[in-house]
Amino acid sequence: RKKGIREAEGDYLAFLDADDLYRPEFLEIMLAKIKEGYDLVGCDHIREEINTKTGEIIREVTQRQIDENWDSNELLRAFLRFDRIGSPNKILVKRVVLLNKAIYFDICLNSREDWDFCLQMAEHRCRIGWVKDALVVYRVRNDASNSTRRTGWKWLDYTLLVFKKHKEYFLRENMKQELSFHYYDLARHYFYSRNRSGKFLLCLLYAFLYGGFHPFCSTANNLFKLFPPKIHKNNV
Repeated sequence: RKKGIREAEGDYLAFLDADDLYRPEFLEIMLAKIKEGYDLVGCDHIREEINTKTGEIIREVTQRQIDENWDSNELLRAFLRFDRIGSPNKILVKRVVLLNKAIYFDICLNSREDWDFCLQMAEHRCRIGWVKDALVVYRVRNDASNSTRRTGWKWLDYTLLVFKKHKEYFLRENMKQELSFHYYDLARHYFYSRNRSGKFLLCLLYAFLYGGFHPFCSTANNLFKLFPPKIHKNNV
């Protein structure tokens, strides 16, 4: 991706992984949106789970609880609170913005580089727009061949690394609660992973340090049920 950003010649960039698909109208709709004055535009997607043994395909539309009429700051805050924009497959971005502001996908991250990319866009005050249409088909095979499955629990460590890299941004923008939110979520996942008790306690400490006990966490028993993603999923 980094090489593609550097060597591309067009005004806009779109990223598509080899196992995923664009709907035929992806470029038409996304181009129309970004030309309204945005630096980056994202969209919803269809998740397609493929059983490689039986050939059965289960599809569901994933839609975030956001309004495409929100201004860029509202959208950005929603993404920072409820996780990243999503897979790079779901975005269209102005190439000149990435070049001028030196925004790239971090080659040191084998996972969560999309989250890091989103935070870089946020730090540079880029204008973000959103399309509610599901224009990308994100395909997952049950043979564990997807890169996200190969990394296993390592994505937790990379997420922790991303927060360390961008922690000052959250604090500078008075988003301690959002930072606390994500550390609680990391702690929840580390609790269920093997041999991660040290990082579980570390994330729990940071979560409490930046936000105290979250309002949704009335008891310790609720700690690991926090923060379901604000996403609607409908079978299609």
